[in-house]
Amino acid sequence: MELVLMRHGKAEERGSRLQDDERELTAKGREKTMAAAKGLMALLDPGVPVTIWTSPVKRALQTAELVAKAVKGVPVIAKKALASGSFDELSAELKEFDREGTLIIIGHEPYLSHWGARIGDVILPLKPSSAMAFTLTSLAPPEGRLQWYANWQMLKRFGALRLKTKKAKPEE
Repeated sequence: MELVLMRHGKAEERGSRLQDDERELTAKGREKTMAAAKGLMALLDPGVPVTIWTSPVKRALQTAELVAKAVKGVPVIAKKALASGSFDELSAELKEFDREGTLIIIGHEPYLSHWGARIGDVILPLKPSSAMAFTLTSLAPPEGRLQWYANWQMLKRFGALRLKTKKAKPEE
């Protein structure tokens, strides 16, 4: 199973709303996230089922919806454990998931970096709309190998390369 950890896009500044959970993506955050989501699709194996889990916090939900749009119709499933940052809760959710395919988790820093360190023994801080992917070798506890890491600009380039490649292929 492939596990992708992705940070939500750039959100409104803290203090701009009464509740932190209500902070939304900025216009630039939406734009960068959509570009990153298209690039993310270029890195995933075509034909492999994709599942998207997200923190229920508004900015993460909005990010997950943009990723789901790029994946074309994959439902978004909100999980409270992804907002709490609890690795034990994440582990329990993953143990119950136990499916082949790709699981994309949209969440927050510093939790995602901490989870990446626990899963793949790597320390990589995730900036907004950045992601890292692991091939899981175990679900209980979750362990695996880092496959790739990309910030939003790199993901955007992968998406552009994918489009260029599709256009260059002759019609069959």
